Amino acid sequence: MTRLKLNWTPLFLASFVILALTSCAMNTPQKNVDVHPVEIVQQKPLSILEFSNDITNESVDQQKKELNDLTQSLSRNTQAIDIRMKIALLYGLPESRVRDPIKAQVLLEDLLKEKSIDNEYRMLATIVRDYISDTNRYLQKSRDEQKRADGYSSKLETLQVKVNEAQQRANALQQKLDDLKEIEKNMVDRGIHK
Repeated sequence: MTRLKLNWTPLFLASFVILALTSCAMNTPQKNVDVHPVEIVQQKPLSILEFSNDITNESVDQQKKELNDLTQSLSRNTQAIDIRMKIALLYGLPESRVRDPIKAQVLLEDLLKEKSIDNEYRMLATIVRDYISDTNRYLQKSRDEQKRADGYSSKLETLQVKVNEAQQRANALQQKLDDLKEIEKNMVDRGIHK
């Protein structure tokens, strides 16, 4: 199989020429053109998924600061769905250092009750809520299993102590038996030598 080898120089030059011509065309003054006010489009804030990705890489102090800033913003605008969602993510993400799944679930449940929430936020809130719920259920199962294992471990230790005590009694009885045999042997030996 042969590989095509591309020469990037002509491609680059063509792109440069097109860009130069377009910028020249845009800078050419036009006469008798009605000027209409242009609507200024604000830069879109971080999307919720970008926020969740970025915030998990932050330090504890930065996450606490972000939570504080979001909480203050929420106090000024209690209906801000994106802020409520970000706070819920901060509380709910496993990598979050300010993790509080109970608060996250309460926030997400409140969000899902909102009538004004759009479908994308609703789906994301549902997914995150279910994820947190499942994670909590598995964590609880894990804790229960750990308690059960600790109980078995405790019982095993108790049984080991009893086995050790029984072994010590058996050793003591064996020693007494050996001592009695030695005494009996000595008595027999004395009886023969007389």
